[in-house]
Amino acid sequence: MKNKKRIFVLTALLLVASFLLVSCSKGNKFTANNGKYVDNKTNITYIDAPSAYSPIKRTENVYGTMGNVTLYEMEGIDPTKWLCEIGGTVFYAETEELPELEEMDQVEIVFEDAALMTFTNAEDVALVAQAYLTGESITKPYIAEDGYRVNWRIRFADMTRGIYYTVDYYVITEDHVVENADGTQTNYGDRFFYNRFEKRFVPAGDIFDTYVDEYLELTE
Repeated sequence: MKNKKRIFVLTALLLVASFLLVSCSKGNKFTANNGKYVDNKTNITYIDAPSAYSPIKRTENVYGTMGNVTLYEMEGIDPTKWLCEIGGTVFYAETEELPELEEMDQVEIVFEDAALMTFTNAEDVALVAQAYLTGESITKPYIAEDGYRVNWRIRFADMTRGIYYTVDYYVITEDHVVENADGTQTNYGDRFFYNRFEKRFVPAGDIFDTYVDEYLELTE
């Protein structure tokens, strides 16, 4: 009886080991090469996108591995063109073009706290994008941790490619006033867009005032 139990346990362990071996070998293998990543199976070369880009939705489908990094498919997107890893980094085939914000299919804006709000009206999305893109980029001042009244991350969604483009939106506690060389002052207000990757700090004006007022009523 003991021998039968041992045989049963041994068989079970072998099955588990076999399953793990198959799981570990699942997917394509990638090799890093001069800052790019080559799929050894398809020979497609991928590039990692700047941190302003992130996947709209990562699936649980493992496409491949690169050392300790697991690469996943993105929902509804061709994995031979776009992939991502669990931390949010996007990888795109070098034959694809990484779009600037103005080149993206900006179908909606999603706030990091999705319960807060989502813009799906194309005109509203375009207005926000233009406010950021055409606004004057100024030097970002130091802002203490307690210097924010609002600190949101807004994500422009490009459904065609399955990616977000993220820009921060701040309301700070005091107006940002700059002393000019001629002794005059310029007041840029207290509301700004900020792109962490490009280091663009742009006055946002009143574009989100209604939502900011509602939010502050609930939180202050």
